[in-house]
Amino acid sequence: MVEQKVKFEKKIVWISDYLFRGSSFGNVTYELLTRLPEYKFEVLSLGYEGLPLKINNNIRIFELKKTYQLNYYLKKFNPDLTVVFHSFWLLESMAQELSVLKGRKILYIPVEGNEIPYQYRSLFYNFDKILTPSNFSRKAIKRSGLEAKVVPHGVDLKFFEEEKEKPWHEFRFGYIGMNDVRKQVPRIMEAYARLKEGILVLATEAEGHYNLPMLAKQYKISPVFIEQKLNNLRMSREAVKDFLRSLDAYISPASESFGLPALEAQACGVPTIALDHGAAREVLGNGAVYVNVADYLETSVGKVGLISVPDLYRKMRFLIQVKKAHEKLRKKAIENAKRWPWSKAVEKLKEELEDV
Repeated sequence: MVEQKVKFEKKIVWISDYLFRGSSFGNVTYELLTRLPEYKFEVLSLGYEGLPLKINNNIRIFELKKTYQLNYYLKKFNPDLTVVFHSFWLLESMAQELSVLKGRKILYIPVEGNEIPYQYRSLFYNFDKILTPSNFSRKAIKRSGLEAKVVPHGVDLKFFEEEKEKPWHEFRFGYIGMNDVRKQVPRIMEAYARLKEGILVLATEAEGHYNLPMLAKQYKISPVFIEQKLNNLRMSREAVKDFLRSLDAYISPASESFGLPALEAQACGVPTIALDHGAAREVLGNGAVYVNVADYLETSVGKVGLISVPDLYRKMRFLIQVKKAHEKLRKKAIENAKRWPWSKAVEKLKEELEDV
């Protein structure tokens, strides 16, 4: 009699942002989980409100707004494996629940600073395995006395692709993301004020950490604000792609653990100007020009780099004035993006899900 091997199907709970929220956590969750149809995921989603929602046959989405909901779902599903994919603040807010959680636990977390801030380090010991999206983050975790494996992010090369016939327009610099201390949007605005060439397009909130319209008046500039983001509304994937394609240079001013928008810009044939800190060189390769770090700042996510405004101005001027260099960088950006297909990330995640 031949003994048949039956594959054990793990019951997996995945805790992160709502897949269609428009955040990096939501986007990465969508890209990874929809490419793993052989696994069934119960996704507890921050930012989702409503009845349970099923997508792609292998994903069920549940709203996660209150701690009691977390306790209820974890008891209901009794998972073999729980994956928490989010930031330090979520880790801290659910520390009590995670400390008594049954089953195996994986923490998938970006680290933008040089080390994990001391107040969060003990929370990492609640997990059986730590994953992070870059070698930069892995080394930051190691400097904090912990070990992590790298599961990178990626880019959909069939979706984010170069526009074949780009209509002429005045040179456009752009940025998409949050308006907080780490992202340093005011420094982009200050460098642009020195440049006095081209158009600056900002897809970010008007009033996060900084009142950007007020700063624009102070710098005597007139940046174009994307209406949806200005009013804290989500941009669809199509809208993000159209925004990136409309640019001639993308500015990534912050210390990043991976830097997904910059990579998506590269896939669209848009050269990137990036802060020379974090995972920038690791991810963006030779498809970017790099700006010096002026200083370092202690933040809630650790010590991050502050971008040099004079050097950012010089790199912006270089790309707008030296057309041959811009064209060369555009081609390198496209080639670099090809190094990061989602399939690469999915294979790494699959290995880690099986080996826990």
